[in-house]
Amino acid sequence: MYFSRNVTILLALRAVRWFLVMMPVVTIFYREHGLSNQDIFIIQACFAIAVVLFEIPTGYFSDVLGRKKSLILGMILGIIGLGMYSMTRDFWWFLIAELILWLGSSFISGTDSAMLYDTLLDEGKTTENKKIQWYLQTVSSIAEASASFLGGFLAVISIYLPFYVQFWLYLLVFPLVFLLQEPTQHKHDNKEWIWKGILSIVRYSLHEHKEVKWLIFFSWAFWASTLVMTWLLQQYFTHVGVPLMYFGVLWSIFVLSLVPFSFFAHNIEEFLGRKYSLLFLTFLPVLWYFFLAFFDAIWALFFVFFFYFARGFGSVLLNDYVNILVPSQIRATVLSIQALMFRFVFVIVGPLVGWISDVYSLQVGLFFAGSIFSLFFIVSLFFLDKNKALNI
Repeated sequence: MYFSRNVTILLALRAVRWFLVMMPVVTIFYREHGLSNQDIFIIQACFAIAVVLFEIPTGYFSDVLGRKKSLILGMILGIIGLGMYSMTRDFWWFLIAELILWLGSSFISGTDSAMLYDTLLDEGKTTENKKIQWYLQTVSSIAEASASFLGGFLAVISIYLPFYVQFWLYLLVFPLVFLLQEPTQHKHDNKEWIWKGILSIVRYSLHEHKEVKWLIFFSWAFWASTLVMTWLLQQYFTHVGVPLMYFGVLWSIFVLSLVPFSFFAHNIEEFLGRKYSLLFLTFLPVLWYFFLAFFDAIWALFFVFFFYFARGFGSVLLNDYVNILVPSQIRATVLSIQALMFRFVFVIVGPLVGWISDVYSLQVGLFFAGSIFSLFFIVSLFFLDKNKALNI
């Protein structure tokens, strides 16, 4: 399949962003510097609060001033944040570094998807979007799996080494962003930075357009459940006695499973339809939480595949559902609103799950997370059905 320059570069940037050498050991890195589970979740909650404050404005920046400028700024901030991370030693420096990393991520979040879709609009190839979304997911999965495999072994040499590698990788690939071409069509007509424009898009997304509104509400429950899982899984590895050098191996296996899961997402969605696809996406993450809460053994890690199946399936479908429904001149802002909502849920749920894990046990924390996300899914599905949004 032939890819244009923009699509090729966006695929390359996605690979770099997901070559997360530090990811399989980041929780252990925190713990070795004296942070508790609650501290870890507080840092991530502060990250999420920053998202709530700035995710929409940065998406609007992309819509008004251009996708390319937004991606350049995001990469610069990412390099600064990673540089700080490799020098941090305590809670407050971790927090500052994480907030800078977030700000960089927020300029990229939604912008890369919007730029991809607008490029396909220019090329008259929007029907290829789901297929390219699979390529993006595949590239992300292979990059994350390869990095995870490497990161676990690097951490045995030095817990800092994965962070150094991450920093230099970002720095080396940064010039690629300058080769992107801004889509020539579908740009925002308003060149002024006005809050009225942002608020009108928020109102459109969360009130006026019922299909978009309830899809976003469903998405925040789904993606919040995946984010909480990310910060519990490595602790489960430790809890059941997995040696540190094998953290990366396990993480790689799970991440690579995303490739076939996302590959068949389109076929599964065609077979199930949108209504039952969304029901499917509620079942698998919750199942993961409850299984690991009740089974305390290495063999129980098999159940993690349920979560990765949901992640691979959802990553292909959820953004595509929203992309189809919204016009391109506000697409990055709407996708940023979608990203914002699940972070808002994480701010509430994450630190509470961390506190419960510290005070009681990891199993109790997993059970609580599964229970609260079950409630979120039931409520969001109820309103999706009530507003006829399950059958779009």
